[in-house]
Amino acid sequence: MTKENYKLLVIEDTEEFVEAARASFARINKFMGKNKPAVPLFDVKHVPTFMDGIVALETEKFDGVASDLFMPASDSSIDRSAVCELMQEYSGWIRPVVESIVNNLSKSRVGLDGNPNKDEFWQTKADLISRVERGLELLSQDQYIGEFPHGLSIARYCAEREIPYTIISQGERHKGKLGDLHSALYGIDKSLGVPGMETSFLYHGSVPCLFDEPRDRGLKFSEHETRETVDKREPQVWADALFHVTSGLKKTVGYWENRISRIDLVE
Repeated sequence: MTKENYKLLVIEDTEEFVEAARASFARINKFMGKNKPAVPLFDVKHVPTFMDGIVALETEKFDGVASDLFMPASDSSIDRSAVCELMQEYSGWIRPVVESIVNNLSKSRVGLDGNPNKDEFWQTKADLISRVERGLELLSQDQYIGEFPHGLSIARYCAEREIPYTIISQGERHKGKLGDLHSALYGIDKSLGVPGMETSFLYHGSVPCLFDEPRDRGLKFSEHETRETVDKREPQVWADALFHVTSGLKKTVGYWENRISRIDLVE
């Protein structure tokens, strides 16, 4: 019986990162073909935009998805009106979430403005509100212009259809934005379709969690491993997207994950 390869979708608009992903998956396939010939290899499709990703997911069957977080909505050559309907269908969940965040902010500001006792609790709450406001600004911008956190909608799409996924964000570019988004989305009614940012989001850094101590979110290593940031130019990051314990794609490859989770990708 011929084995069937895993079919993965990579949504990434930066060509440098796409080349790193190609190199990583090629080396993984070479490693597996030599050392684990009975294990399926990876057939990878790359697309650059949110709409390209949705179209691919709607028309093809994938075993897993690795996606960027901030990306353009569609190719600039495509007429905006041509994608409005699809955008409303797959990103329409964001508007009621934004409205909910605005309502929560109004409630949070009660007792903050005009309070003369600017103690530690007051400052903590003020800092949190500032982060939520920045996250709200990110979610309120025009989804068709520049880079928008469309990866949230990709995560929601995959979660609803039980497609294993992981979202990878470039550390030095978006580290602060990740914290702001997490603060804005924390505590929002899950019935609104908010994807959880505690799992299947690969990045490094402390993300504030209400009034608790900042806690690490995303790409977590054991106490014996260290990494300052996620750099998608490194092929190992794409291997982590498949095999790391915090990755949602572990559901796809988990039965042999422990054997090559930190394989040497240096040729």
